[in-house]
Amino acid sequence: KVLTEYMKQYSLAEIKRLVRLISQKYHLTKYNRIAVREVTSRWGSCSSSGNLSFNWRIIFAPQSVFYYVVAHEMSHLKEMNHSKKFWALVSKIAPDYQSSIAWLKKYGITLYQYCPK
Repeated sequence: KVLTEYMKQYSLAEIKRLVRLISQKYHLTKYNRIAVREVTSRWGSCSSSGNLSFNWRIIFAPQSVFYYVVAHEMSHLKEMNHSKKFWALVSKIAPDYQSSIAWLKKYGITLYQYCPK
């Protein structure tokens, strides 16, 4: 439990660092809270009020996949859908995003083997 709590806090700190970086570079500044959670149905979400939420377990993914998940959710700050405009923005922020999607589909479940409940 102690290690899991530490990893959640570490994940949150790394996500916040990356959100600030992407926010400044791509002018995606309309976000509010950033949170980490334990969910099994998604890797992240962005509410219409700009709250960003992430599955803390993405910290165990390769750096490019971690970056993609944050970029994906932050792209929703401009496009609250999965339109062509949305994917163009994701591609601008994370050009190799398709390989990250493929990695998550193939290996994402393995991220739950670390710090099991």
